[in-house]
Amino acid sequence: MLIVIFAAQLLVHIFFLWAQKIKNWGVIDIAWSLGFIVTTLTSVVVFDNFSFSALIVSGMVMLWGLRLSSYLFIRNHGKPEDWRYAQFRQEWKPNENIQGYFKVFVFQGILMFVVTLPQVFFVRSGEVLQSGVLEIAGVLIWLIGMTFEVLADTQLAKFKNNKEKKPRFLMTGVWSLSRHPNYFGEISIWIGFFIMLFNYVPIWTVVGPLVITFFIANVTGIAMLEEKYKDNEDFQKYKEKTNMFFPWPPRK
Repeated sequence: MLIVIFAAQLLVHIFFLWAQKIKNWGVIDIAWSLGFIVTTLTSVVVFDNFSFSALIVSGMVMLWGLRLSSYLFIRNHGKPEDWRYAQFRQEWKPNENIQGYFKVFVFQGILMFVVTLPQVFFVRSGEVLQSGVLEIAGVLIWLIGMTFEVLADTQLAKFKNNKEKKPRFLMTGVWSLSRHPNYFGEISIWIGFFIMLFNYVPIWTVVGPLVITFFIANVTGIAMLEEKYKDNEDFQKYKEKTNMFFPWPPRK
């Protein structure tokens, strides 16, 4: 387990040095999705489990990580630092680099390991994945999550790249069903993983999906965006007719 933790920390430290060089903490978002690939591959090698079941589970994690990291790299390349990290820099002055090192980079390296605990323990167990009710339900929830996350990111990227006059907020497609469909997708992905692996891993590894749900909902994701636009009139109109999290047809 220590080697898996070390692998995650090694990755975030490399990205911290890169961030210092280009003065942009936003690269941690790319490290975040790549980190799950690193922890998953490391667990497969460390526990010497190249079984079909282990490779299926690891492949699902890697598919999510590769898709998200490539999307974030394309989206952020050549752009200014994300507003969240710029805000942190201001709030943490005059020791912003020290606080950023621990709170943004080292801490996320720890979170990567915690969130992937179900996958790591499954690979370590050497169990064979069955096709029971929980396994099928977990895969379906994972597929729903992936679909929502991909659609949300694709539609938002197309909306932002549209040079024609447009409303400030995207309110069509999956964004008409939820104000944060990308976050609904990501949380669903990790809940789906845990349900799929429920019969093979310790029950306490539920801390993985619980932790990422807590941080997305209350710390770095939904809460920050809702606070950012709380005084925006257009967003308030959007808020009146659109669910915050769970997808649902807009209210009239």
